[in-house]
Amino acid sequence: MNRRNTRVVLVETSFTLQAQMKEAIDRISGMELVFSAPTSKLGLEKALADPPNIVIVGTHPTDRSMISMVRSLALSLPETAVLVLAGKSEAEAALAMEALSYGAFDLLPKPSGHGRYESVDLLVRKLLPKLKMCSMAVHARIAKNLLQNRDNSRPKSPNRSATTGQTRAIQRATKTVVRPFTLHHSKKLVVVGASTGGPDVLMRILPDLSADFPLPIVVVVHLPKRFTTALAKSLDQKSSLRVMEAIDGQPIESQTVYIAPGRLHTIIKNGTENTLCLNTLDTPPVLGCKPAADILFESAAKTCGKHALAVILTGMGRDGTAGLAHLNQQGAHIIAQDKESSVVWGMPGSAVDSGVVNEVLPASKIARRLTEIA
Repeated sequence: MNRRNTRVVLVETSFTLQAQMKEAIDRISGMELVFSAPTSKLGLEKALADPPNIVIVGTHPTDRSMISMVRSLALSLPETAVLVLAGKSEAEAALAMEALSYGAFDLLPKPSGHGRYESVDLLVRKLLPKLKMCSMAVHARIAKNLLQNRDNSRPKSPNRSATTGQTRAIQRATKTVVRPFTLHHSKKLVVVGASTGGPDVLMRILPDLSADFPLPIVVVVHLPKRFTTALAKSLDQKSSLRVMEAIDGQPIESQTVYIAPGRLHTIIKNGTENTLCLNTLDTPPVLGCKPAADILFESAAKTCGKHALAVILTGMGRDGTAGLAHLNQQGAHIIAQDKESSVVWGMPGSAVDSGVVNEVLPASKIARRLTEIA
């Protein structure tokens, strides 16, 4: 066992998939599978006894124990990154979203049906960038904790203001009747791009917006189709605003959040009678992303110009930067999530480096700032 390797624990009920994952991890330089377990209980015991750098945990449609495992790892081993191996059923997609909300780093879809991956080579290609980013996040967390231990006087980020269960229930029961968002007085809407860590930060930002937040919000997150559906449902349950997956041709309505569906690009277009509408496009990926924030942002620049608000959140890569440049040229206001609160400061970092961002804020302050500007 090489202690310089990134150490991985795998929790998966399927022994066939376990064998494939082992072969794939063995092919990735610097990665070492140290233990495989068929149950979350056994995997958690092993991880707590000999902490790994990464835990890969598979979903099962009738077993919620992996949620307890993710929560326990987040509390007991905060420097360990969790990657969710997510099945294709609706129940498993919902479990994956819940795991991400409890601190899991990212997800990797399981193969179609109950069969094997087409080849271990394909699995390696899918797994490699996920494990590399997990490994980078682990080292960043360790370095951050070391710095915090050296400076105990460093101020902590303010806690997100909590809404009581009773108040939240009242807000959800009285969600404002929505109406088409007209452009008579303003073209303003909010467009958001996110990738790795995006579901978790959206679950913190959107519930902080009140039910009377006036602007429509259109969100691109780099997730497969079934997971964007599950994300929209989860956010709708947690937020006072209405949240839904975007549908081709639908008019954009106030006080509504639209999640771009996976495997399709989403754009904003001018509708009838001075309104806006959404279109989905089955065109090639941009920078390997579909949906792509660049496509959404560029369409917002064309339809709303300086009256758009844009937010670029945590994520790997540089999707969004080119689209934000179009918005910047039109005079739109652009907010980037800061490095400290991002899981991966790729997308927001790229935008900041390009000089198109107006403000850099921690996730805890983004909802408040949007409310101020709106």
